[in-house]
Amino acid sequence: MSFRFVGIWHFTFADMSSITRMAAKAIFGTPPSSTYQEALELFLKAEDIQPNFYSKNTYYIGEVYDRLGRHEESIKYYRQSFMAPVVTVDDRETHTLVCSRQASQGESGCRRFGE
Repeated sequence: MSFRFVGIWHFTFADMSSITRMAAKAIFGTPPSSTYQEALELFLKAEDIQPNFYSKNTYYIGEVYDRLGRHEESIKYYRQSFMAPVVTVDDRETHTLVCSRQASQGESGCRRFGE
């Protein structure tokens, strides 16, 4: 699970806007930096250790693949995160995120992503 947390950290800094990066530079001097590839490796490592352990981890894998322009792979992981049973509040939030992503791509309603 700690790989997932570090993956989120890397994803957050890789996804930082230029304005946020400038603000962080003013506060910290040298803001932390990262890449989507580093985040992806950590999310995938967490998934290798315990497959399908957390729907939000597979959602983040989809997000990283999407940012890297690897859209077919992103759809696979978005679908996987959506198909996970809704047991926790985080699972519900993941479903909502996937539905929002589907809507942003022109799909109406909240059908299973990618079908």
